[in-house]
Amino acid sequence: MTRRLLAVPVGVLALALTAPGCGGSSGSDQQLAFTRARERTAPEIYVVNDDGGGLDRLTLDPSDDIGPAWSPDGEKLVFARNRHENFDLWTMSADGTGIVPLAEHPGDDGFPSWSPDGNRIAFASDRDGNFEIYVIAADGSRAERLTNHPASDLAPHWSPDGRKILFDR
Repeated sequence: MTRRLLAVPVGVLALALTAPGCGGSSGSDQQLAFTRARERTAPEIYVVNDDGGGLDRLTLDPSDDIGPAWSPDGEKLVFARNRHENFDLWTMSADGTGIVPLAEHPGDDGFPSWSPDGNRIAFASDRDGNFEIYVIAADGSRAERLTNHPASDLAPHWSPDGRKILFDR
């Protein structure tokens, strides 16, 4: 099977946005966010300083928490949580407080990526049958499907100018 990276232009309603992506650096704090599953526990979200010190667990939930992505200002994280037999996107403050669902529905959401200006989040979802690329406002409103293809579209990342989204098909 051949895998290709494709880019789609962001529509007129899209804002110029960027995102460091899953497991990226927050910039201001120089921390890395990542998923860690310890023996006999669900995967949780952790942060660590870029020098390897200061390991902190941000989530402690019986659900699987995976795929964190920093907001461009380093103040928030978006991640996928498997709470009701499917993964939905959730957000939290960089210190692990204020955990709230971004959007809940049947189907799996994952691979979140903040836009460069922090106003939108691109993600992959199978809510319509197979994985496609969607964009949602950072407040959870205005979800919009960008792709419609029989193959799975995954791992979206914004271009630096926020005009295109690169993804894997």
